[in-house]
Amino acid sequence: VDLRPIEGALLTERLILFLSVDVKDSTKAKRSEYLATPGTSREQSPDRPHDWREDFGSFLLYFGKLIGEVYRLEKASVRPPVLWKTIGDEVVLVTELHRLGDADEHIRLLLKVLSGVQLQAALPHKLKATAWTAELPVANLMLPFRLGADEQIPDPKELDQFDYIGPQIDLGFRLTKLATEREMSIS
Repeated sequence: VDLRPIEGALLTERLILFLSVDVKDSTKAKRSEYLATPGTSREQSPDRPHDWREDFGSFLLYFGKLIGEVYRLEKASVRPPVLWKTIGDEVVLVTELHRLGDADEHIRLLLKVLSGVQLQAALPHKLKATAWTAELPVANLMLPFRLGADEQIPDPKELDQFDYIGPQIDLGFRLTKLATEREMSIS
């Protein structure tokens, strides 16, 4: 693949914010023992066992919708982050930071989204969040990862069309292990 048409954009200095939201103890919730355990976080009817797929599917759909609503209702001065990828039940969003204060605004709005998810009981499990930044191209790489058969190079402004590799990306994913439902990890 010839990256020369977007080489300048790939080499432009940028600061990218990653926002990760993960479901706490999701592996436990998915195990078959959980389905049979009385007293789980949601009441089970005797004729219908609890189905984790319903919970997580509803959460992912509701979460995406709520992000847009919160940014709109709060009259955000920043554009909502876009879904970069899901890793199991972890949702990773990405956005570019342009001004001093953008990261603070995104984190404040993400916390409102998380509160909304919990208040609406869209998921009977606790959520944990992490935020981190990565400098491009100084210490990390941004590479297109969704090339079609015609090998169309995506627009570098479409952050969800790229993969990100580098030490700051790795560090961010390590930070997710430190987050709890009460404390967001931020770097």
